[in-house]
Amino acid sequence: MRTKSFALLASLFAAVLLAGCSASGEENPPATGAGNESDIRFSQQMIPHHQQTLEIAALAEQRATMPLVKETAQEISATETAEIEQMAGWLRSWNVEVPAGGSHAGHTMPGMLTLQDIAALENAKGADFDQMWLTTLAKHLREGVAMAKNVQLTGAHQETKALAQKIVEGQEAKIAEITQATP
Repeated sequence: MRTKSFALLASLFAAVLLAGCSASGEENPPATGAGNESDIRFSQQMIPHHQQTLEIAALAEQRATMPLVKETAQEISATETAEIEQMAGWLRSWNVEVPAGGSHAGHTMPGMLTLQDIAALENAKGADFDQMWLTTLAKHLREGVAMAKNVQLTGAHQETKALAQKIVEGQEAKIAEITQATP
């Protein structure tokens, strides 16, 4: 594992150095700097985490009866779509694979909802759906906050750490709002 980590960091460093030079040989350093292994892992795990949030937000847009659920689904869809694009851009700039999207991606990754969680939401209706969705979303957001706090401690890329802070603040506020709205 240590050899893989060193090889990943060495190839990332080389890619960043090469990316800093234009075809004419002029130096053009990347504006954001390189991320370390923690920054890379964060983006590679947070992208599927956010994609799963988008998956359950789509369910809410179809099934929700409470205005809070519908508004929250729309809000997090916009926010997390933009964050996915931002993290994918970093990964591409570091020549690191961007996780593929798609239904049920990453369900076995820590912090993700299970297939059973998603199936329960898909089968719920009306007020039961709304309460289950809010509870499930709060659980999911708590996991995202934990991931973001971790990269704040272990990451090196300042933009990743700034995004992590934004995620912590936004998701903790949303969890508090959900907690107030649920019995």
